[in-house]
Amino acid sequence: MAKTQTTRGDMARPFRLVGSIMPFIFATLSFAFIIAAFVSRDWVHQDYFPSKESIFDWRDPIYTIYRSPFVRCGVTANNPDSNTTTYDLNCHRFSVYGRGKTACSIPTEVSESSEITGDWRMCQQVHFSGNLILASLVFICFGFTLILPLTAFFIRQSLAAGDRDVSTETPTAAAVATTSNEDKSQPQDPIQRFTTIRSPLVVAATYTLLVFLAVTALCAILSQFYGVLGLVQSSPDNGSWASLSLGEVQDQQQGSVRHAPWIQGNALTIYASLGWFFSALAAGGIGASWLGRL
Repeated sequence: MAKTQTTRGDMARPFRLVGSIMPFIFATLSFAFIIAAFVSRDWVHQDYFPSKESIFDWRDPIYTIYRSPFVRCGVTANNPDSNTTTYDLNCHRFSVYGRGKTACSIPTEVSESSEITGDWRMCQQVHFSGNLILASLVFICFGFTLILPLTAFFIRQSLAAGDRDVSTETPTAAAVATTSNEDKSQPQDPIQRFTTIRSPLVVAATYTLLVFLAVTALCAILSQFYGVLGLVQSSPDNGSWASLSLGEVQDQQQGSVRHAPWIQGNALTIYASLGWFFSALAAGGIGASWLGRL
């Protein structure tokens, strides 16, 4: 019997320790990617090419402009000589809220049309996307403040349980006699006995953390959804690329450069996706490891 307990204790120790750490690692990755999505300008981008090039030769753009729910980029053309044109990228970060102060403002909020002017449908979608990624960032920050002390608590509890497992590997005759007289309702397995947490504060904090992580993931997913609608599908003149042939779209464009459609950038395709994915993994890790000890 003592040998069986020793084997189980040796096997349980590393699993308990890894289970205590993994939710923190996943939450940290989620925190990093949600921040990256929030500050990134590359939610969507649009490439520009020389007007003389055929659309089938569009491989190396002259320049690329970017847009996010909070950032709008443009270019300034410079002509150092008659044969050379250079383009300087200028990006401006706009307020999260405020009439006429956001990255997408409807006509009734501004006195004249500008690069930030959009229709009611587009601006609503852009605002939803920005507000949701901001909410996701707020909730992952709340979750991160909880997961730090909880991870330290569960690591310490795992190490303490491991030490107690060792102390129960070779019970004395007196200990065996005492155990036989204990209440039968008490768990006889030393691993179960020393890994069960009965602190109401820890229980409440753990379930609150699960809620924060779930809301973080949900808000990030919805932000992606509205980001694609507002910054890709509703952006002018992306509708032309869906309704006209490639040659007709190019012929409609004026000036010395031609542009490709708005397409998803790193923030929409990578950062936000990894943000909610690791948040879900953190919640799953808590459910698989921490909740079993409560």
